[in-house]
Amino acid sequence: MAKSPASLSLPFPLPPEVPQPASQAKAEIPQPLWLALVFPKLALEVHDDQPCDIPAVAVKGYRGRSAVHTASQLAEARGVSANMAVNAAYALCPNLKVYPVNQQAQLDRLHQLASWAEQFTSKVNVQLPQALLLEVRGSLKLFGGLSSIQEQIWQQLTEQWRYSFQSAVTPTPMASLLLAFSGQSDVVQSKQQLRSVLGRLSINNLPIGLKKKQQLRNTGVRLLRDVWRLPKDGLARRFGPDLVNYLDRALGLIPDPLDFFVSPEEFEAFYEFPMEVHSTDLLVNVSGQLLQQLTLFLRQRDICVNQCLIQLYDDKHAATDIVIGVRQATRDHQHLTRLLEEHLNRLSLEAPVRSVRLTAKDFVLFAPQNFSLFLEPALDLALDHQEGDIEILLEQLQARIGGEAIKTLHSVADHRPEYAYRISEALATRSEVIKQQCPLWLLPEPCLLSRKNHQPWLQGPVTLVKGPERIEAGWWSGHDVRRDYYIAKDNKGRQLWLYQELNEHCRWYLHGLFA
Repeated sequence: MAKSPASLSLPFPLPPEVPQPASQAKAEIPQPLWLALVFPKLALEVHDDQPCDIPAVAVKGYRGRSAVHTASQLAEARGVSANMAVNAAYALCPNLKVYPVNQQAQLDRLHQLASWAEQFTSKVNVQLPQALLLEVRGSLKLFGGLSSIQEQIWQQLTEQWRYSFQSAVTPTPMASLLLAFSGQSDVVQSKQQLRSVLGRLSINNLPIGLKKKQQLRNTGVRLLRDVWRLPKDGLARRFGPDLVNYLDRALGLIPDPLDFFVSPEEFEAFYEFPMEVHSTDLLVNVSGQLLQQLTLFLRQRDICVNQCLIQLYDDKHAATDIVIGVRQATRDHQHLTRLLEEHLNRLSLEAPVRSVRLTAKDFVLFAPQNFSLFLEPALDLALDHQEGDIEILLEQLQARIGGEAIKTLHSVADHRPEYAYRISEALATRSEVIKQQCPLWLLPEPCLLSRKNHQPWLQGPVTLVKGPERIEAGWWSGHDVRRDYYIAKDNKGRQLWLYQELNEHCRWYLHGLFA
């Protein structure tokens, strides 16, 4: 009779069975979380001059006639709707403001919004013509939860961008878009809930043609839950595999790979005026808005800029360039705006301006300023603030009277006093100063002194106070210097800087005076 496995004797004891802790169980991979942002009025909102107190529409050409593409809320309140003839819209709103649909402007604005959205996640997808997808699962801990992300997005889109939008959050991108386009601001955390949430939507929200929607209605289908009752093979034969594929991607049954937006290495913003502009005040206002977009771009990437270019275009597309440069890289919107105002105040417009373009490149990493925790280095901190104020003052003076009118003294890594300093432009970078005791006031040329009793003489006896300090340099350049420098006083109490040549003549020279 065969023994049962439990009665078999083994040459070694079996280890006791230890129950596996729940923490060591195979961790379930968290599902992605896609936040969809749909901008239903984007075709109208790209026109920044859209009045808020006048009904407005964006129109498109359709079969030889102009039809309403997007209507403002004020126009919708008076009965204007999409696909309505423009003449019918005028009958409802005699003071209607009409704009053409500008697809390139919509694409540019979506790219600007995608760059803005990268502050919340690095995974941003652009859905033409009027939507964005953000994968926010990896950002929940950083921002303190989904509700915090949604609140910040709502605040910035309504207060800064002033755009109307609809949003939804689900584990699949297509489901989020479908809910957002239908105006349902649902938050679905699990794929298992998608069928019941999406099932209540009308088939009018499906991205298919009007003919196929009518065919679905003829079969008695009104909601998405009715579509899912139909067999997939029959649905694919009758309405095409694209519809079945779309529904499977919405439910997360098949993968839905997306291309993520990649921010440009350069910043560019553009604004076109609806009419000719002669006033610099309006130019300051519009350019300031473009600078605000630039500073937001810089803060999102934790970088700064040394220089940006503003171009003013007239009707003949001739550009007037305004270069805003700073001595230290910055991302301060107020400081850049003040520099812009100084430039525009000096500018005389030869022709009216029709558009403004702002570009920036060659960015540098942001270096935050460190402040001391203790009170001892308060003087050093005050000096740092004073130096920063001087830098800002120099930049504003340069913008006001021109860069060629301001020169600064910069040090050069050379021990020879006459070669250790250079006068250069205000925007030149600073260099390290050679720390040696010498006066700031140097004579244009060293002055030969007479000698009495083997001592230097300058309208009287000169008393050597400190020295010598030997300087031997410049042999490689053909301007060899071999000197012993002294600090001295004359009979009038002036403090002098003298040197004696280290050659057979041993002559004395006056090179500078201390204050």
